Amino acid sequence: MTAEEYRNYLETDFDDVDLKELKDIRKIRIDRNHTKEKRIAQYLRQVGNPYLVCIGNVKVKIRFGGFLCMTGGDNSSTVSSVSAEVEAYEPLIRQYANQYGIGEYVELIKAIMMQESGGRGLDPMQCSEGSFNTKYPRQPNGITDPEYSISCGVQEIKSCLERAGVKNPLDMENIKLALQSYNYGNGYLEWAKARGGYTLANAAEFSDMMAQRMGWSSYGDKQYVPHVLQYKGRFRDGSYTPAAGDIIFFDWGNNGTIDHVGIVESVSGGTVNTIEGNRKSVIV
Repeated sequence: MTAEEYRNYLETDFDDVDLKELKDIRKIRIDRNHTKEKRIAQYLRQVGNPYLVCIGNVKVKIRFGGFLCMTGGDNSSTVSSVSAEVEAYEPLIRQYANQYGIGEYVELIKAIMMQESGGRGLDPMQCSEGSFNTKYPRQPNGITDPEYSISCGVQEIKSCLERAGVKNPLDMENIKLALQSYNYGNGYLEWAKARGGYTLANAAEFSDMMAQRMGWSSYGDKQYVPHVLQYKGRFRDGSYTPAAGDIIFFDWGNNGTIDHVGIVESVSGGTVNTIEGNRKSVIV
């Protein structure tokens, strides 16, 4: 499926789709003996539109930016949102994201900008030292035009997504690799690929290795991925009462890595009933 097809699916409106046209995700069958990539492909082949499904007679719209995130055993998640300064740049972010063919990643780009600058300063994407800056000095905060910064930043993000092999906005493992590469530079991506991809541990290992090699006290942000993802979407803490259709993420280790995911079917007496893919070959 192409990125354009995913964008079209994402933009489909509730009212334009008949309930009978949607896939009831309770009926999807997944062979758990396959590799993760094959399981994802198997799911996508069956579901049709991955953003709009149904649970019985209930339509469910799945969006980045509308997730329920439950973290740790004590529900002590960090709840964050992007600043007003970042939101003000959304039209420009969307313009350049569409121009460079990654319109479905606007929320991700906003999260990156939030982590990089909070939307403040003349180089809000902090990409003055990147390869796409051909106009201003390649030094920290060398760019003095916010729109040019966004243009360069979007191109840098696109490059990272492509080199990381990101297939679509649901490919979180490779998105994490792309994010850490945006922070560390080109060297990390291939280094991490040779070690199985991004992990929080190898991000720290690479940082320590490069700091020692360069004679610096530190190198990049070891926690860049969880730092960015805390801004990607509307996350709730344990005080939030889930509703049917919410996507629930579990981060058992409180380390920024999603360990499990489900869709909330109902809530009764303090118990959250979910539909998940963790039992044999079915989503239950």
